[in-house]
Amino acid sequence: AIVRDRSVEALGGRDGLEQLLDRPVLGAIPNDTGWKQRARARLVVVEDPKGPVAEAYRALATKMLLLSKRRDIKTVMVVSPSPGEGKSTITANLAVGLIEADRQVLVVSADLGRPRVHSFFGVTNDVGLLNVLADEASVGEVVQPITLARRGEEQDGPHSSLQVLPSGDAV
Repeated sequence: AIVRDRSVEALGGRDGLEQLLDRPVLGAIPNDTGWKQRARARLVVVEDPKGPVAEAYRALATKMLLLSKRRDIKTVMVVSPSPGEGKSTITANLAVGLIEADRQVLVVSADLGRPRVHSFFGVTNDVGLLNVLADEASVGEVVQPITLARRGEEQDGPHSSLQVLPSGDAV
């Protein structure tokens, strides 16, 4: 379970949440107190790589990788019951944390109501998952490679270890 600190505190802390869910909590992402432009998509792992929020994402990525080896997990879904709870932010920053750990990552945006994942990576949302599901395009045609600096090196587009499949425009 991935939750923000304030949610963990409201549920009786980490132990209370683990008891309620009957599952371990892999990590808690602290609020980014230095972030003033909430409407702007921010890859804190890239923009403030040594800050506590970025370190929390890296720690979460590491724990997820360890768990995935024990349980052969290949897919992770980030969900919540309400809009505005940080699903896109967690997804994007966790993806960057995973590529920093030398993993291949495909982020699939299935949010059709308020898609936002694409904005974290500076790609368009003109075509995507909706077009694939409607047989208007193939996955290969709509997946977009992302260029990010990783460990001091620049990733080059087609060989990037991070790719995004946007949701596509619902209109």
